Order: sequence, then structure tokens, then C-alpha cells
Amino acid sequence: LYVTMVSLLGMAASYAAGILLGRVAPSLPRAAVLVALAASAALFAALFSRSRNAVSVFLSIAIATLGVLHIDQSKRSFADLYRRAPFLGEVTGTVVSYPNSEPGRTAFQLAPDNLPARLQVTIFWDDGGARTVLYGDRLRLRGSIKAPPRFPDFDYRAYLAEQGVFAVMTTDGAEGVASQGEAGNSLLRVANLLRDRLLRRLDSGLSADNSAL
Repeated sequence: LYVTMVSLLGMAASYAAGILLGRVAPSLPRAAVLVALAASAALFAALFSRSRNAVSVFLSIAIATLGVLHIDQSKRSFADLYRRAPFLGEVTGTVVSYPNSEPGRTAFQLAPDNLPARLQVTIFWDDGGARTVLYGDRLRLRGSIKAPPRFPDFDYRAYLAEQGVFAVMTTDGAEGVASQGEAGNSLLRVANLLRDRLLRRLDSGLSADNSAL
């Protein structure tokens, strides 16, 4: 059991190292090169199977290369999504985070039905047009969609990409929001309802500074 645990930890560490390398490397080889490198390392591990150290080294290289490959593919798919973002305009999907509501606006992450990554959505409500948005809500949204900006002191695009978000969307008014039912985990939805009820009680029973805290 101890040997198995050590081996699994070593595999996880190698994969994590590959992911870290893929994130910090300014440029990466094409996917075919990465696959060839992983396959070659696995082959050498098989050829040197009598040497435990050699097997460990070559398997670590193969697993780390798979981690780099994962990040490389993610970067390339996000690059395509960044180019597509301004042309979307309307999306249908499921709310997959607990929405944050403030006077006049609601922010949450949406998983679109036909896209492999999420949107960071902010709805700016009209006067009297605000309504509750919960985890699991199915929504059709119309608004402005664009790739996240990069600031001189903060890479907001990279920050959102770590969360699987490829674009930011803003919707002005309730007319750009249409309910399409419910989905997602029912337990998380119930927890969201309880959370909202608690927040409303805090807002009504405490001063603005205390309820914010």
C-alpha cells in the first residue's frame, strides 16, 4: 500500500509539474510533438524495465508531458474562443456559480450549451427590473460578449481562464434575460436559496457596513 501511494503521489506530482510548465512557458511545441515525446518516454520506460530508476524517470517525463499537452490544448482552444466571443451576442446555458447580487446588478458564471468554456456574466437591472438568479437556472441571454481585458498590473484574462472562463458578458435590463427552466445539482440549488435568504435577513437587520462584513 505504501509503495502504491508513493507511486500515485509521484504521478500526480509529475502531471502537476507538466501543467505548471505549460502555464509559465511563453510558447509550446505543437500537440504532435508533445504526444511523440510522451510516447517515446513511455517506450524507453518499457525498454529499461529492469532498471527501477530509469523507469521512474521516463514515466515521470511521459506524465509531465501529458500535463503540458493538456495546457497546450487549453490555450489553443481558448485562443479560438477569444476570437469568436464578439460575434456571439446571444447564448443559452446554465448558471454554474452562486450569483453575487448588489443593488442594480447580478454577477455569475454561465456554462453555455454549445461552448466548451464558461462566461462571466453581469446583468445590470433596470429600475424595478431586478429578479433573483440562482445556481442551476437555465437562461437565454442577449448582450455584449468580449474576451476578458488585460490590465498593466493584473492579467484578468489569465485569472478567468484558470476558472475555465473565456469571455465576459454584460446584459442591460431584464429584457435581455429569458428563463429556460432549471438544471444542475438540486442540493446546491437548495443551498443557494438558503444563502440568499440569510443574506436578505442580514441586509434587513444590520447596518450597511455590518451586513457587508
